[in-house]
Amino acid sequence: MAQSSDIVKEVKFSNGPFMPKSRRLAIISAAVVLFQLTSVPGGVARPSSTVERRQQAMKDMALAAKTIAAMFSGDVAYGKTRLREVASAFVLHSSELSVLFAGSAGSKSEADDRRIAAERKEFDEIATRLEELAVAFDRKAAQAGNEITPDMRMGSGVPGGGSLLGARPSRTEADLSDISAEHLFHMMLETCTTCHSKYRLRK
Repeated sequence: MAQSSDIVKEVKFSNGPFMPKSRRLAIISAAVVLFQLTSVPGGVARPSSTVERRQQAMKDMALAAKTIAAMFSGDVAYGKTRLREVASAFVLHSSELSVLFAGSAGSKSEADDRRIAAERKEFDEIATRLEELAVAFDRKAAQAGNEITPDMRMGSGVPGGGSLLGARPSRTEADLSDISAEHLFHMMLETCTTCHSKYRLRK
């Protein structure tokens, strides 16, 4: 499994003028935590246990996040088809989070299942928020051309004001359609950070 320090070195972001240090650190933290949860060996087509299914979902989303970040930073070649493929991983797994984290997964779980059960509504809201953002990002990817255009990049702020934090109260579908693809991606990762900071067991 990749070490956290290696992941921080590998996941890079575009050097636009609208990326404060605190926001950049939050996104890096999300990528690190996602990779820390990916201990399922490669080649597992259909994980059987709840823990394995959770870990596979985290692994798929982590690899998707790394690929998307690398495309926006220019570290790997942009490809519309590949962008749609990795975007679909977020759509698929974000839609099943509430089911995957329903009930205890046993002693091997890295999630705080008791807290999730006690705060079920809040957890489900975060999961729903991630799915909303993932679907919006997937739509942007579907509309994208053969290269990253300026309108796909981070903007100077969030439409309607407010914070970038994706786990804040849901915006409408129309609001999300006004946000650029790169901006939506950062919001997705920040939503992951919110969830992990609340519901991942601390060792």
